[in-house]
Amino acid sequence: MKKRTIRLTGAVLSALMLGGSLSACSGNNNGNAASSSAPAEGTASPAASSSAAASSPAAAQLEPVTLKIYFAGDKRPATDEVWKAVEEKVKDTLNAKFEINFIPFNDYATKIKLLATSGDDYDLNFDADWLAYPQMVNSYLDIKDLLPKYAPNYYAQLQERNLVDSITAGGKITAMPWTQITNDHAFVSVDFKKSGLEGKVAQPENGSIKTVEELDAFLQEAKKAAPNSHILEWDGGLTYSKILSMLAPKYNYADPVDGLYGLTYKLDDPAMKLIPVEQTDWYKEAVTWAKKWADAGIIPSDLMINRDAHAGESANLKVVGFNTNEYINFNNFLGMPENFYSELYPEGNYLRRSPLANLMAINKNAKNPERALMFMDMMATDQSLYDMVLFGIEGKTYVKKGDAFVYPEGMKAESSNYMDWQGQWGFWRDNLVRPTETRTAEGWKAIADFTNEPNSLVTNLTGFFPVTDNIKNEIAKRTALTTEAGKPLMYGIVKDVDKSLADYIDKQNKAGTDKIVADIQKQADAFLAAKQ
Repeated sequence: MKKRTIRLTGAVLSALMLGGSLSACSGNNNGNAASSSAPAEGTASPAASSSAAASSPAAAQLEPVTLKIYFAGDKRPATDEVWKAVEEKVKDTLNAKFEINFIPFNDYATKIKLLATSGDDYDLNFDADWLAYPQMVNSYLDIKDLLPKYAPNYYAQLQERNLVDSITAGGKITAMPWTQITNDHAFVSVDFKKSGLEGKVAQPENGSIKTVEELDAFLQEAKKAAPNSHILEWDGGLTYSKILSMLAPKYNYADPVDGLYGLTYKLDDPAMKLIPVEQTDWYKEAVTWAKKWADAGIIPSDLMINRDAHAGESANLKVVGFNTNEYINFNNFLGMPENFYSELYPEGNYLRRSPLANLMAINKNAKNPERALMFMDMMATDQSLYDMVLFGIEGKTYVKKGDAFVYPEGMKAESSNYMDWQGQWGFWRDNLVRPTETRTAEGWKAIADFTNEPNSLVTNLTGFFPVTDNIKNEIAKRTALTTEAGKPLMYGIVKDVDKSLADYIDKQNKAGTDKIVADIQKQADAFLAAKQ
């Protein structure tokens, strides 16, 4: 089915990434589509059927190099051993060794930027529009001309999936994106067995809760059955926009994200008019529900000021809210009779996650940019290399269970010596993906099918990161007010929603919100015009 394409004004996919924010979580920001004709998971595309080496000089003609790569996260124990095996595997085609480095997530944005700006000649690094990419764009090499020359197969895949235009900004390409793109749309799920609600609350049919009113009715019943529990998962790191995400498809708005400083727009607005989120009817309904649920104890009323006291509640969640359908499938909710799941406002529009949500980039000062691109080409075409980089060494870091790649006996996520290493997501390819116990082949197919629904919209503004030099003071005030007066509304801890919301809007207006809107709107319009 042909995709409907809409021109949008901002880097907008919500960064409501449960867990990681988690799985690369995360992020959220601008949605751009993979082609609906992309190959099925586990099969090779036409480009993948040819060896990367076929388009590259023989290794004997290549000078030996060491590719220095940085990833975000913690280094797993078997990392060096795995990448030594990678070196051996590519010695006849790439003639490269690898220096693999990890920087903890909390320090990553700061340290990778410092490395690049200090003139370090490292070659590749993982990044994302929810991480350091918006600040690092000018520190990355423009590979627009190099990409088709040194990574022709990968470049062909980007063309097949309609991703080239979406990653081109200002006439440059500075990102090599993942192709395993999903979407942002609100889901709810209940594990009746784990939560203890089985037999206490009637389990609805899958798909039967489609509105927030229907969700509220279920939450009220669940609260009666478990009066001492906070029924609705309300992740502290994402609380500001949790309920907004649930209601977004009802109102046809784009989730506001940090890059737009709380501005949103109607997805079907041809004028692409930016609106402060707090001025929308969407926001008013969201804070009204937050107030009701906090007063009823469905969500913790003290979460904003007493987060630590609720740190352990995730083990006893009753109703889980998702904004990205990959979490439903990755956690194996589909097809499990003990679990209930339902998509909220299924007829509403939603955005695909951005190709910039997970990416690899080449340092502007890279010592070996051509060889780095050749490696990226191999990672998009060579299944055995892909498996080794992603999963490691069979029998040591993973074993096969049927078609699934799983942890060796006695090992799990927390004790993994390599598998599921952080920062790998920039390598994810829809034509090479492997199923695991939690990311099943059926789950991947469901994701692809859902992402290709006709109300899954794409945007021309991937890579739009407004320059804020002229509005930095106003943005500082707006950000402070969001914490001071906006978050209490979203946590439902105000006494009078109407009065508190009116006061909040007034304060934001006086702080210079109109100036912010005008400045960012002008830049967004110019960004779009440059693509025409």
